[in-house]
Amino acid sequence: MVKIWGNIIRKNKISASSFLSSDQEPDIEMLLSAIQHLCADLDIEMPVILNKHKIDMMNFNLVRFIPSDFMEKVDFQRFEIEIFIEKDKVSNL
Repeated sequence: MVKIWGNIIRKNKISASSFLSSDQEPDIEMLLSAIQHLCADLDIEMPVILNKHKIDMMNFNLVRFIPSDFMEKVDFQRFEIEIFIEKDKVSNL
């Protein structure tokens, strides 16, 4: 299971947050789709996604979008996406 949080940061505090979960394996297409849903849920435009953002998503399970990553002016410091991948729990029986 994959859990994805989207947070809008204003004045170094979370001002808005949204959450998604999925049973499919995380890949770049699934993550891009999740970002679209989070942006719609938080009522912000979709940021411009660069290769740097894709690499951060796949390697660090965290990506930060700053105001210069958006085409329109935004009123927040950053938009963060955190990805949590739950490992299968193995019983010790």
